[in-house]
Amino acid sequence: MLLHPTQLLVLAQEYARAEGVALSSVGVLATGNDKTFLRILGGGTINMRTAERAESWLRHNWPDGAQWPVTIPGGPYKIVAAGTRPRVTRGKRFKGNFIAAD
Repeated sequence: MLLHPTQLLVLAQEYARAEGVALSSVGVLATGNDKTFLRILGGGTINMRTAERAESWLRHNWPDGAQWPVTIPGGPYKIVAAGTRPRVTRGKRFKGNFIAAD
């Protein structure tokens, strides 16, 4: 899901507040450019590749304990520790492209 640049700005501002860093620092971390979110703040825009990179970084690196903004769809990506994945149960076996009856 690709967020609008203003939604990315909200996330970046919340991340900066939660971590106690400058908005330009979030830009460097998320996109490698200190002006990314400052550009959006000033009414500018960013290209799709930068937006995708920023969104992915923010979702993967969301601070523990920080509340995800309710106005932004989705949420941070969760990392599942080894051995804690939910168990998958299957009712049918698959053979090739067809479902084989048990």
